[in-house]
Amino acid sequence: MRLGGYAHSDGITFFCEGMLLKAKKRGNNPVYQFKWIKTPRWMRKGSDHPLLAGVNQLYYQWQIFDPWRRWGLLALMAALLIDELWPISPIRYLLEGNISPYWGWGVMIIFILIRGRKVPRLLRYHGAEHKIINTYGRYGAVDYSMAKSAPCYHSYCGTNVVGLFLGLYGLLYVLGIDAIPLVIGLFLLAFPLARKMAQKPYSQWFFKGLQRITVWEPTEEELRLGIDCFHHLQQAQGIYRHEVKISTQRRNNSL
Repeated sequence: MRLGGYAHSDGITFFCEGMLLKAKKRGNNPVYQFKWIKTPRWMRKGSDHPLLAGVNQLYYQWQIFDPWRRWGLLALMAALLIDELWPISPIRYLLEGNISPYWGWGVMIIFILIRGRKVPRLLRYHGAEHKIINTYGRYGAVDYSMAKSAPCYHSYCGTNVVGLFLGLYGLLYVLGIDAIPLVIGLFLLAFPLARKMAQKPYSQWFFKGLQRITVWEPTEEELRLGIDCFHHLQQAQGIYRHEVKISTQRRNNSL
């Protein structure tokens, strides 16, 4: 089972081939949400191509994103498009210092007051996600004692993709190279490039440094919620494979 996941401020999501399971804490009881996910066949066939691999990964991530993450991604793309097409865009107006920096500090303070308490919990669930994936990848099974001792660092974390993209985009911005098609292509290439770079010793220090910021050690309650979510997903995947096997046998017998 190819396992992936991402964290929320109130829970954790794991996904594998064709399905995902989201676990959220509601009071003292966990709440689970199941969803089927599938990429088109042409995307799966072209997954070895650098750009198509990025498109495939982005489409898959879009399927597993919750509405907040989808709207955030759309807002980012809209901001880049407005900045490119509108000569006096609000974004460029802000970057050129035409608005007092106190507005920025005010927005930051409001964000901290509204969401600040949830950020540490989000980062701890991120650590639980990594520990469980690392444990499953090493042992093929997960329990609390194994996951507790597993490392928080994971070489295929989304933090690596975002950090690599921002670093490359910052370099292009300093050089005066700024175009929407280039930015989109750079973002798509960041997925396979980060995966390859994560295996190189010279780049691991950079990714580990980033993940020290975005990945924290989880509490026992947070880690156990993630483990329960993984076990439920594993059970669902086993049922799915069993049903597919029976269906295939019946179809072959009828021919």
